Amino acid sequence: MSRLIDLNNSLNNGFSWEFLALNWTSEPIFLESLSDGDVYSYELNGVTRYRFIPNNYNAMNDSFFENFDNSNLTNLINNRG
Repeated sequence: MSRLIDLNNSLNNGFSWEFLALNWTSEPIFLESLSDGDVYSYELNGVTRYRFIPNNYNAMNDSFFENFDNSNLTNLINNRG
């Protein structure tokens, strides 16, 4: 399944949280549980991004990152809050 919306929902410096959460070319995949939340991979047009969803949900911490090395998320793209 693929979910795509208008690219006009992107920000000047990258994609909005909403765009990244709703648009993917392959289903998001659960990767790992960290001590404070879960990490999923989202692929869009051949580019993988990583979403962190906190255990004690807080929109400021629901975030997308460019990199994940099995324990660290780096290069924040955007957060929901």
